[in-house]
Amino acid sequence: MDPLNTDPHFLSVLAAILRDAGHEVDVHSIARAGFVPPDGVRWTSFARTRRPAFSLKKNVFAAGRLAASYPLNWRRAIRRLQASGAKSALVTTSLLLPRLDAWAMRMLSRGGIAPVVLAHRPYASFFSDPQGRRAGRYRAFYEPAARILFMNGDTRRRFLAMYPSLESRCGEMPHPHFGPVLGGVEADPGLAGRLRDWAAGAPVLAYLSNMRAEQGLPDLLSSLPLIDAQLGDWRLLLAASTLSGRQGKRVEARLSALGFRGRCWCRWTPYSLPELKAFLETASLVVAPYRDATQSAALASASAVGAPVVATRVGGLVEAVRPGTNGELAPPRDPAALAQAVVKVVGDLERYRQGARIHRDVLNPSEAVGEAAARALRLASGLL
Repeated sequence: MDPLNTDPHFLSVLAAILRDAGHEVDVHSIARAGFVPPDGVRWTSFARTRRPAFSLKKNVFAAGRLAASYPLNWRRAIRRLQASGAKSALVTTSLLLPRLDAWAMRMLSRGGIAPVVLAHRPYASFFSDPQGRRAGRYRAFYEPAARILFMNGDTRRRFLAMYPSLESRCGEMPHPHFGPVLGGVEADPGLAGRLRDWAAGAPVLAYLSNMRAEQGLPDLLSSLPLIDAQLGDWRLLLAASTLSGRQGKRVEARLSALGFRGRCWCRWTPYSLPELKAFLETASLVVAPYRDATQSAALASASAVGAPVVATRVGGLVEAVRPGTNGELAPPRDPAALAQAVVKVVGDLERYRQGARIHRDVLNPSEAVGEAAARALRLASGLL
C-alpha cells in the first residue's frame, strides 16, 4: 500500500523483488502518467487522480478532491485485501494526510489485517523540523503498526529518538537497488543516442533528485568551478521530475551565470524506466551532495548499473557508500571537498565501477530485501 505513490520506481523494485521470491504481489497505489508496472505485478489503482504527491500542496483543488475521496479509497483497498485473505499488508506513505492515514491504519487493524510500515523517514516535513516538534502529529499513524521497518540504522535511530515506546516493533530491511527492474529494461534508444552525442566522451556527473532544500543542489553548483579547474571537460546531467517550469528556469539561470549552461542537460518532467536507464548508462558517476538525508533512491539507481557515487557524509548515505569501493564521501555543505571527491572518482573510474558492481552483488543482494519484507509480514500476521 502506498496511497499517494511517493516513488513509483521504488515501488516497482520492491514489488519485483517480492515477485521474484515467489510471492503474489498486488500494489495498491496511484498509477502515474506514463508509468508501466513490472511484469507479473498486479497494480490496483488506489485513487483516480494521477497527480504525484509533491504537487498537492501547490494545487488546492486537487488536494481537496483527493482528501474528500481518501477514506472511500482506503475502505475499498481494505475490502480488497480482506477478500484476498491477506492477514498483513506492507504500508508506506508520505504522510501528507496524516490524520486520514492514521484512521486507515486503525481500520486495517480492526479489519483483521496487521499493518507493517516501511518508513523512509519519520514524516514528510522531518528535515525542516530537526527538533521533532511536529512528531506528535504522526504518532497515531505508527501506533497501530504491528511492525515498522527501516532501510538503514540512521533512520531507525532518528525515529526512536521521537517514538522510543515503539522500539519493540522495529526492524530493518536493506535498501534495495534498482537492478530487479532496470536489469530487464532497455535504455530509451533515442534519448541514449542524444545523450552520447551531447557527452562527446567527457565525464558526465548525474544529479538525479527531487531537488528539495536538503538535497544540496546549491553546493553542487558551487563546486562546478572547482571541478572545471581540475577536469577541464565535463558534463552535468540534472534530472528532477518534481520541479515546476519556473523552478527549472531558475536553476538554468544559475548555470548560465556560472558559464556552464552549455555543458548541462536538464530534465524537469517525469521520466520512465527506459529513460532513467539511459541517464544512468550515460553517467560516469552519480552525485548526491545532500545536506541531510535518510536514504537516497539516486544511489540505489546508480548501484543497479554499477555506477560509482559521490555523496555527503549525512544520515543513511554513510551506510550506502564504501569509500574507495563504490564511491567517495565528502562533508556536507563543503563544495571544495565535494569537488575533490568527484575529481578523485573520475580519475579512477574503472576501479570504482568494479567496486560498485561488487557492492551491488555482494553487499546488498536483493534476496535479503525480499526475505526481510516477507519475514516482517509473517511476524505481523502471527505466522512466525
